[in-house]
Amino acid sequence: MNAKSTLLCNFAVVLVAIGGCSNEKVSIDKKYYSDQNYKALQTITENFDIELSNQKTLLLVIRDTECFPCLQELQYWNSEAELSKKWNTQLFIVSKYTTSAFYFLERENITLPPNIDTAYSFMRNDVVPQLPIKVLVENNEILKMEPMGSGSNLPIFIELMKK
Repeated sequence: MNAKSTLLCNFAVVLVAIGGCSNEKVSIDKKYYSDQNYKALQTITENFDIELSNQKTLLLVIRDTECFPCLQELQYWNSEAELSKKWNTQLFIVSKYTTSAFYFLERENITLPPNIDTAYSFMRNDVVPQLPIKVLVENNEILKMEPMGSGSNLPIFIELMKK
């Protein structure tokens, strides 16, 4: 392997280490479950003409450049939303460019209606601790917030949604 190939391999490993999914279970700080944070979340969703009601609402907030485990979970929610109308699923794609977000949707065959967040509202307003993340809200409160992908505990999250 020549020096250029070695450099490229090392760069790829660094990118995966920095931007890849983590298997660690993340503890979400209590501040993200506060009434104040719910109101900030509500303001952001209202800017997309989405009203958070008493119905369970699942907010999926992702970038248009996610890792494979995150995309697998997104595919799960995409297919589940088509099968069940018991809850309201809202997809937010954080992307600098709208065209990149739509390319991502097409490439991944996502049929959930997208809300493109080019203003980076969720992170800029510190409403979520990280991306990608799923947020379950109901009755004017945040019930659960959890990373998507390999750091997720999907079966427990699904059980909470079914309650």
